[in-house]
Amino acid sequence: MDKFYLILNSDVFLFRKGNQILFYRMHSPKIILNICIGWESAYSQWEDVNNLYCAELDSKLLENKEFRSDVQLLVTSEMAQLLPVGESSSRPISIPPVLSVQRSKVKFKEREDILQTEDFSRYLQKIVIYLNGEPNIAETRHKQFTYILERANDELKIDTLKCILRQLKGMKIHHLTFSGYNVFEYEYWQQCIAEIDVLNAQKEFYVDCNQLIKNMDVVRKVNSEQFVFTILVDNKHPFVLSLLDKLEGVHVNWLFLITSEDEYTGASDLIENYSLRNAAIKPVYDNNLSFFENHIYLTSEDLLELNPSKKEIFIHQSINVSDFGQLNIIPNGTVYSNLSNKKIGNVNKESLNSMIADEICTGHSWLRIRDQKPCCDCIYQWLCPSPSNYELAIGKPNLCHVKP
Repeated sequence: MDKFYLILNSDVFLFRKGNQILFYRMHSPKIILNICIGWESAYSQWEDVNNLYCAELDSKLLENKEFRSDVQLLVTSEMAQLLPVGESSSRPISIPPVLSVQRSKVKFKEREDILQTEDFSRYLQKIVIYLNGEPNIAETRHKQFTYILERANDELKIDTLKCILRQLKGMKIHHLTFSGYNVFEYEYWQQCIAEIDVLNAQKEFYVDCNQLIKNMDVVRKVNSEQFVFTILVDNKHPFVLSLLDKLEGVHVNWLFLITSEDEYTGASDLIENYSLRNAAIKPVYDNNLSFFENHIYLTSEDLLELNPSKKEIFIHQSINVSDFGQLNIIPNGTVYSNLSNKKIGNVNKESLNSMIADEICTGHSWLRIRDQKPCCDCIYQWLCPSPSNYELAIGKPNLCHVKP
């Protein structure tokens, strides 16, 4: 045969960085090939969407031992097909996996008509409202995840809360979270409960063991399946054994924040010894870089074990999984899409819908993806999870040993 077609299957992703090509197919071993004779032509044809993942190559290329071996590997791995030109009456086709987003930052900028008519509130999935207290500026825990704040006189005004909830009633929000120094000490607690009870969403309150013990009468008054208390346990908010006997009928989650191997072992033992249900353990960065490097950072072996679906890869290429759809409101009404970044407005001055629109079109949190160095130069770029708040807390763009 003078010519042959090398057709990639439609569920194969093709990534190239420098002189390497990564072929990825879910549930199949990843294949990384070095660019050799023949691959430049094949890759350029595959990259052209008009060729529909079909490359037409000279059969003499198969005389090259390295190239022939690579082709056989792709075929036996069911990532590609090898067909002689002329065996079929028409050129074979395969639809490549290409991300197509109907609504994006670029399209909103190009099409003002879409921008003017878009209901941005539909992107809001979760809102975190801090009722009282203030962040400890010397720490970053509250920037890494929802956390209990420090005691302070700052408190969310009831009119501000009502303003927020009025807007939420017209939105299809799934999750409503409350935190602060102590949610039970919020001056307008009863009004807050009455207002949010009518919302068809999960209502979550961040508390610690001692706060629950002191307020069990209040907890039982709001006990329903839509009200959940997340009990935070760390070196500042200790586990209190006597609480367990009081939790019958109360919907709770357990969140253990750990900074070391010893704390991980301690949290695991508590969960197992007391059969704690709905319990999670999360690492927290607290200037414990060696702990993160040894236990959290990804290695090349870890990356080879990642197995994201097509949908997950498209998500990695377009939005930040951790941040997208979430707003955070502190007691003075200031709104953040991520507490590590600049504020996006104040609920006393702007509508939630307008702030969401600004975040979608010009923000830096919801659409924060791995398009910066060194990730943009890494062949595993879109297989990795979205950038997390750990990167922001540590001050590094990635958490891996592949591109340190």
